[in-house]
Amino acid sequence: MAILFGLSGILFQFSSPWDDEWWSWHFLRVIAYFIVFWFIALEYKIIISNLKKHLVTVEEKKEIEKKIQESEKRFRQITENASEWIWETDAKGLYTYDSPIVEKLLGYKPEEVVEKNIFMIYFILMTEKS
Repeated sequence: MAILFGLSGILFQFSSPWDDEWWSWHFLRVIAYFIVFWFIALEYKIIISNLKKHLVTVEEKKEIEKKIQESEKRFRQITENASEWIWETDAKGLYTYDSPIVEKLLGYKPEEVVEKNIFMIYFILMTEKS
């Protein structure tokens, strides 16, 4: 592109109106401008397609977040109304969730059991019974 603009500039200096060099200068400039606009249009197309992908991703993300919230709501409703003790532990054996029934079964509030080790709770219960 720069070469085309450079050549057209050189030809312009040595041309007089309507001779062959003058037409060559215009032809080279038109080709150079065509290439520049083609690159701009191509880049614009790429930017627009990336934006469309991003917008779809944002919409999908909102939909997934809504489904997660609905799922969490259903989970809470089930666990809060269950007569069974429902809990969740992490890889270290620490409670990450305890259903409210734990208070009736063990005498501890769910907040007191969370982040405690499963074996520690068992040990405390066993020592309290003896």
